[in-house]
Amino acid sequence: MKFTIVASYQFHSGYESLTNSLAQALHQRGHTVTVLGVGYGGLEHVFPWTLIPCPASYVPQAVYRLHKQSAYDCLLFVMDIPNIVVNLAVLQRDQPAWLASVKTGGVFPVESDPVSPKWAKGLAALTQRFPLTSFGLNELQSVGLDAVRLPYGPATFWYEPPSSADLDRYPILKGVAARPFILTVAKNQHRKNLVASMEIAREAIAHAEARGESLTYVLVTDPKNPEGWDLQKAAVENNYLPGQLILVERSILSAKALRALYFHARAFLLTSLAEGIGLPVYEAQAQGCPVVATNCCAIPEAVRSGALIDVDRRTPYPWGDTHHYWVDVEDGVKKLEQVLADAPRVIAEYPDANAWGALIEQAMSAKTTQPNAEVLDCAKELV
Repeated sequence: MKFTIVASYQFHSGYESLTNSLAQALHQRGHTVTVLGVGYGGLEHVFPWTLIPCPASYVPQAVYRLHKQSAYDCLLFVMDIPNIVVNLAVLQRDQPAWLASVKTGGVFPVESDPVSPKWAKGLAALTQRFPLTSFGLNELQSVGLDAVRLPYGPATFWYEPPSSADLDRYPILKGVAARPFILTVAKNQHRKNLVASMEIAREAIAHAEARGESLTYVLVTDPKNPEGWDLQKAAVENNYLPGQLILVERSILSAKALRALYFHARAFLLTSLAEGIGLPVYEAQAQGCPVVATNCCAIPEAVRSGALIDVDRRTPYPWGDTHHYWVDVEDGVKKLEQVLADAPRVIAEYPDANAWGALIEQAMSAKTTQPNAEVLDCAKELV
């Protein structure tokens, strides 16, 4: 079969990782794969499939014209739900007959609950939906949408032993492996709630120092993101002293350096308000690093070693009509200190993403090109 994948493909993003895993799984099954990368800058690559830059505004035209040229059998969207729904809406408006003739699928996380009526209606236009977690599968099924879960597991790279040299090239991380530290790896966006992570880590550091112990917080993110949290302000408000907080720009780190940080960290901390999958949670545990994270959405099924932080309150989030879950900071400090004190380092085992190829192949082969009529009727009732 010929597959075209249109994906969010920003450098070092979770979707880039997911897309590469999916393309590799399909390629290993003998399928021809072309990826249209939204955000891909055209850098040289060594993948055995085709990778083409694609502007976000050009996606509907690109997938239509590419089909006219290559007559691919299946179109897969690997992006968040709003972007899938928008692109499908444009195709339904401009090329309704063509869209009905092509098998389409969506590979995506469901970040929070519930799946809104608007999103349910948009996703119903897909031939099949492929959520990445049991949480996502349950949420889709709760609004009447048929779906097949693609069980996520980190690539074998994240299980390989790191080298101490992987951190040596970064002056900001010089000597970090020689002392205990807490690690967070997350984009600086509202949903990641980094200010809560900073508050929890600072309390744990203060308690450690009162016992005469050393502890540092390493936060790998994009500190200067204007749409994210003001991390410098948060550092001042939490009374971080020099050497207690290391802010690292994610874009400068190689994957090998990140893997080494997971290996050396005493605990991985994530206080997201909602999480559709949480790739760093899986990556950290592949190196045996225990996780302390919000007890919400898809996080509990990902955590194999560590602790879940109680939720203090749930608030509505207008974008998508979903919910955000705010951690109880006091419970977060308690759970983090428990993990730092006695949590064992256990290398977590997860499903192999290479199985995705067979699952998608089977699911798409069993489908007709037209969306299921019952699903469409259900979506219409919801709106």
